[in-house]
Amino acid sequence: MFYVYEFCNKENGKKYIGKTNDIDKRKYQHAYLSLQSKNVKLFHRAIAKYGIDCFSFSILFSNDDEIIVLEKEKFFIELYKTNVSKYGKDAGYNLTDGGEGVSGLKMSEASKLKMSERKKKFSDQDITNILNDYKTGEHTTTSLSVKYNCSPPTISNVINNKTTYKIDYDFSIFDSIKNDNKHPSGENNQYSSFTNEQVISILNEYKSGGISTRKLAIKYNCHATTIENMINGKCYPDLDYDRTILQNVKIDNYANKSKNNCGEQNVSSKLSEKDILTIKKLCADGMQVKEVAKLFGIHKQTVGKIKNNQTWKHLSK
Repeated sequence: MFYVYEFCNKENGKKYIGKTNDIDKRKYQHAYLSLQSKNVKLFHRAIAKYGIDCFSFSILFSNDDEIIVLEKEKFFIELYKTNVSKYGKDAGYNLTDGGEGVSGLKMSEASKLKMSERKKKFSDQDITNILNDYKTGEHTTTSLSVKYNCSPPTISNVINNKTTYKIDYDFSIFDSIKNDNKHPSGENNQYSSFTNEQVISILNEYKSGGISTRKLAIKYNCHATTIENMINGKCYPDLDYDRTILQNVKIDNYANKSKNNCGEQNVSSKLSEKDILTIKKLCADGMQVKEVAKLFGIHKQTVGKIKNNQTWKHLSK
């Protein structure tokens, strides 16, 4: 049996989607790799930072067919938009679109053959059949991807005429079908976490100034990207709300952040300017970095950056 699984950071909501044929072994591997000094994967660095107990675990999908599981892994990574190379560092912890292979398992010849078959291009008749099926209005890109054994984006590219196939077909007839198949926006979307009234309340709170998207995300128990998308109109786009003023608030917040992030003005700073001057003096007098770190209850890398004037630069003069 093969599985697609999910780790979710309880603190910031970021997800990591993976696949395996041994759940317990894979959990152990992730925990073990997070303890290594050279953990290069983003997810393992996150475990090292937050601790494994900060992550919830769940199985999203299971199947005996390895290839189906590979496709499902790609599906969930796209669904939750966890690929940081595509959606940015706040998206999640995946570094690729997935589907590269089952963790800890060598693919059998039969599986390799299936994968090879799936990579073959459609014939012109296949493309025509897909278009005719979609034209009936009875199929979505997802249902057609199952029928034709490919990914939903592949079907979407066919329908939007973004492939290399040169088919003489009237693609304009799909406009109304696409509109009917479009997921409802705002509170009418079944996956929506907020009502329109709640979103207006969030936007008004942001408009009043003095609060960041991160703080709003913590207050409303969601991802900071969700708040950003509300402000930019990428989600709840049909909401009757003038978002133009929010852009000015965003500029002001950025300016204040730049001004207040310096030294002890930073709310997350554990040290005062007096502490910094003391640390610099101790380092100059020859005390070891690790001893200074232990004295102030901070990480030795923090001491190193202070010593080398990489932080608190305004006190380096």
